Amino acid sequence: MITLQIKYLSNTDTLGNRWKVIGETSEGLKSLTIETNECGFMRAAEQFVAKHWADCEVLNYGQLPTGERDMVALVARIN
Repeated sequence: MITLQIKYLSNTDTLGNRWKVIGETSEGLKSLTIETNECGFMRAAEQFVAKHWADCEVLNYGQLPTGERDMVALVARIN
């Protein structure tokens, strides 16, 4: 089981709202940042999984109890 953290990043002077997906891969901690107008947090997690683990799929999503808009995705290998 793999857990991904999906953080909501607010807009800045030069960048719009973004999703930042963070996960531990065989190459270490990796992240992928995607504009929110391109996709929702679920699609952002799926793009991260497709990039790093072709043999995996997202099983479920949830919200972290931080009071922020951070989400979590649970990923498992497909047999």
